Amino acid sequence: VALEAYPNPFTGKVIVSADPETMQHLRCYSADGKLLSENEITDWITVVSTADWPSGVYYFRVDGKSQGASKVLVKH
Repeated sequence: VALEAYPNPFTGKVIVSADPETMQHLRCYSADGKLLSENEITDWITVVSTADWPSGVYYFRVDGKSQGASKVLVKH
């Protein structure tokens, strides 16, 4: 599964790139497992606003019907 999430570390936003033909959902979690953001993937690029998130470690997860992928990113 091709998943890119950048920049890392990030500040005000994260850009996630995933194939909308195979991936349907993007979920973002804090290090303690709290769901912070959930988006439907409709294009190759999804921008997630993170301006109000505190500094820390975050997990970005994309899921499709039969596969998924995740990335760990850090907010400064």
